Amino acid sequence: MKNEYVKANHLAKHIHLFNHEISGVDYASFGELRGNICRISEKQNIHNETAQSGFEVINTIYNFNKNLELYQLLIDKNGFEESILFFDSLKAPQIKQIRKSFNNKVSSQTEVFYTDYLEFKTIEEHTYYNGEISKWVNPNQGDTKYHFKENGSVYKFRIRNNRDEQSKTTIIYNSDFQILESKTYSQKNKTELLYEAVFSYVDNVLFKIVYIRHKPSKSLVASTYEFLFEYDKKGLLISFKDNFVKKTWNYDKNENPVLIKETPHNDSSIFETSMKYKYDKYNNWIYKEIKLSRNQLKISEKKIFREIEYFHNQKKT
Repeated sequence: MKNEYVKANHLAKHIHLFNHEISGVDYASFGELRGNICRISEKQNIHNETAQSGFEVINTIYNFNKNLELYQLLIDKNGFEESILFFDSLKAPQIKQIRKSFNNKVSSQTEVFYTDYLEFKTIEEHTYYNGEISKWVNPNQGDTKYHFKENGSVYKFRIRNNRDEQSKTTIIYNSDFQILESKTYSQKNKTELLYEAVFSYVDNVLFKIVYIRHKPSKSLVASTYEFLFEYDKKGLLISFKDNFVKKTWNYDKNENPVLIKETPHNDSSIFETSMKYKYDKYNNWIYKEIKLSRNQLKISEKKIFREIEYFHNQKKT
């Protein structure tokens, strides 16, 4: 969260208020960026040992303004192209425009209109091959409400009314959009606590989450789950464990992970993700090789090539 690109694009707010990543944006990549970047051109060569196609090429271009804010994303997957344009940038998008093409011929254009809390209000889609124009209004807009306190804390209220659950959830954030607690009550019996989660921090860093399910659901039994996080002296995550799995991270001198090991508690399998990098003079990686293996047997391999352009006529690769 200390990275300037994370701050410039309000990623904590996006993740928590929007609930998930906005189409095509890999939030994890923001935390490792350095310098005043104008454009990142990225090519991924993916080889999957188990997939039928086996090989895939993805070309992606990230365009930033001088305030470090992402304003456009261009994705090309084997001739299928997608252009995502954020009006007012990713920091506070009011409108997201998605234009889809195949072999340079536009097939559709969609515009998503957002509220100030990053929930969409309406979607308008224009399909070019038949000239059809459709408009979709979010029917659940009233299901999520926010309350911003004067001290900077945020309360989020979420109502669910579906066949599996009828509940109301209250989530409390601090001024840095860190979750402090989440409690979900029954809609039928408003005093009945279904499940809750408490988030604990030390020096503003998350170290434990305790999740308690008081009432079983169709897929989960009543139980308590603990999620534990451990960091090194630089604040890098080096260990995570819960009731089911343990994960560990090793890093290089540029603080990028070079080995991630995952060990399920009830399985003898060991999953490993290894990474190799090449860097430019600004310590941004311009080549990344990723190998995923299970019990030392390779499952997939990905090679990513980057060309990074900087403002002030800087271009180092």
